[in-house]
Amino acid sequence: MEQALLGGWQLTAINVVTSGLPINLSYAPASNVTVSTTSVLYSVRPNLVSTNQTVYGHTLTKSATAVSGYLNANALSVPAGYQLFGTAGRNALRGPAFGQLDLAAHKNFNLGSEARTLQFRVEAFNILNAMNFAQPDTSLTDGANFGTFTSALTSVFPSRQIQVALRLSF
Repeated sequence: MEQALLGGWQLTAINVVTSGLPINLSYAPASNVTVSTTSVLYSVRPNLVSTNQTVYGHTLTKSATAVSGYLNANALSVPAGYQLFGTAGRNALRGPAFGQLDLAAHKNFNLGSEARTLQFRVEAFNILNAMNFAQPDTSLTDGANFGTFTSALTSVFPSRQIQVALRLSF
């Protein structure tokens, strides 16, 4: 009897871990600077101040509505004069990594013959309840919002969900 309840379980896992998407640093040029194109295919980029400072922040700070500190504004500066494009490269940085673990456990019970079975399933999506952030604010001229996460990918990848199901086959 004990083997009928405890034996024969199937455990499956799906683990997805990816590096972050590329992000572009940008800024809003002064209002007296004329941009000679109406194309939205480019963004004006800031200068890297020093190679001694990293553009990535060292400490994340959580508030009621955001997580700040992902990018370090002190490592960047707005180009002077009419020079729109600074030394920061296009797609030079990466956004936050993504990670999610889904687990499922299945057990089949015979109901008198192999043609009649009852299957019990427990499935957990995002079992570790990992928070996956959207891209941070990458505009240097946004002040305190620069490098801040204001949203998560909860519409596509929600927080932990657990479902239980019974399936009767005959």
